[in-house]
Amino acid sequence: MSMNGGTIENRREIAAPYETALKLVHDALLHEDLRISREYDVSDIAGGQRGMNLVDCRILCVDSPLLLLEAMALDPSAAVFLPLHIVVSADGRKTHVYWLNPASIQSKRLPVGAMLPLRALQVRIVRAMGRISTNVDYGLEMSHER
Repeated sequence: MSMNGGTIENRREIAAPYETALKLVHDALLHEDLRISREYDVSDIAGGQRGMNLVDCRILCVDSPLLLLEAMALDPSAAVFLPLHIVVSADGRKTHVYWLNPASIQSKRLPVGAMLPLRALQVRIVRAMGRISTNVDYGLEMSHER
């Protein structure tokens, strides 16, 4: 991950099939002591309706209990921004990961109590995603193990 002009990158491509990448993302977030408080399977939204084939996609609600407590103690309105949502979406043999960059919210100023905890959470998410190598084709590795 890189920072350009102070803005932290908010997307990642993983050279792995969806299920493998989802596990990698889970493991990387847990390694950074982040909690996935909720997980939504977006591909289930169609509810089996004919003609509605959605790609595999999940929204992970990610936070750190300590950062959430800090934000709430400083300003209860900060809870509007936490947990951060991370989208993990299938794209054939690769997977895309997206998350909100709080610094990119231009229209309004964040509540004072939210700024530092959100930045700290963003840095930990970036660090977690950086643990996942983009140079390795996880799909090929998995097929050799069989």
